[in-house]
Parts: sequence; structure tokens; C-alpha cells
Amino acid sequence: MTDLIYAEKDLVQSLKAYIQEEESKLLKIKSWAEKMESLTVKSTSDPEGYLAHPVNAYKLVKRLNTEWLELENLVLQDSTKGFITNLTIQRQFFPNEEDETGAAKALMRLQDTYKLDPETISKGEFPGFLGLSGFARILWFDIDFVVLALPHWPWVLLSFHEITLVRLGWK
Repeated sequence: MTDLIYAEKDLVQSLKAYIQEEESKLLKIKSWAEKMESLTVKSTSDPEGYLAHPVNAYKLVKRLNTEWLELENLVLQDSTKGFITNLTIQRQFFPNEEDETGAAKALMRLQDTYKLDPETISKGEFPGFLGLSGFARILWFDIDFVVLALPHWPWVLLSFHEITLVRLGWK
């Protein structure tokens, strides 16, 4: 399981690198847009007068022929490859749905074996463990679905279902 923690850390670093690349790309695009905006403000204030100057006419043709193509290429650059490759490699080691269900069942077994109060578990409080790791409402809701599939533990089902309704604000 500790390998999963380090894999997730690696993915976060990879994601941050991807975000940085995208932000850099967006800054270039934004700078280009601002440059073009100032040019178009000038050219559209007097289009005939602007185009009457041969250099301006040439610059317009050049911009439309090459610079917009360069912008298109910049926009189409795919900076996701590194992150997606890393994610694809790491995902093969990720737990699957069966593992997630098994972990939720393990929590139910702990609750049943040690007669733990579901409210206490929902706050992440386990006797003998330091630090809190409480459940967000949606995670508690997911665990409740697992519990619903455990017909041989009706007392666990009722207590977890009750806490779920309270945590979601439905009761």
C-alpha cells in the first residue's frame, strides 16, 4: 500500500508539471492575442488608410499566412503526453473496484468485531490510531452502498445507513 502513496505523489508531481506547461502555453497565447488586439484596433479604426501603406498591407498578408498558422500550431500542441503516459503506467498498479469494496467491508468488519460506533468511524476515530482521517459525505455514502450489499450484517447496515442519512443532511 505504501507504493500506492508514492505512486500518487508521482502523479501529483506529473500533473503539476502538465499544468505548468499548459499555463506557459496559455501565457504565450494570451500575449499573442493582446498583440493582435492592439494591431486590429489600429487597423480597423481606418482600414483603407491602414492598407494604403504598403508595409502594413504586407504585414497583414504575412500575419494571416504565417503567424496565425504558428498560433494554430501552438494551440494544437499536445502537452498531455507526459502526464497521460505516467498515469497509464501507474494505473496498472491501482486498486480496482473489488479492492475498494474489500476495503469498505474491512471497515464494516472492524466495526462489527470491536463494536465501534459508526458515528465514531465516520469521524475517522479508531481506538489505538493517531491522527484523524474522517470521511467526506460522498465517501460515507459509497460505504453505505457496500453495507447495503451485506445482508448477513443487518445491525451494521442500520447503524451505517442511519449515519449516512444524517451526514447527507437527509435526516
